[in-house]
Amino acid sequence: VPVGVHVAVPVLAGLQGGGGEALVRRKKKMRCGECAACAAPNCGACRFCADMPKFGGVGTLRQPCLQRRCSNKTYDAPP
Repeated sequence: VPVGVHVAVPVLAGLQGGGGEALVRRKKKMRCGECAACAAPNCGACRFCADMPKFGGVGTLRQPCLQRRCSNKTYDAPP
């Protein structure tokens, strides 16, 4: 195939997830809400805070502030 020429490639049926197998969703780990990191305010200076809309960012990273990283994450919902 010459460079720059687009070729249509058939998609295999098994790759589309239609094989009858059920999708398994993982449980999401939540912050504990009790540790010092969970109670800390956003710093406003790290790259994740700079991406937050409330600090003028676009919001594409969607990560917590580096000072708010919980070390006691659990599968249960916070209290």
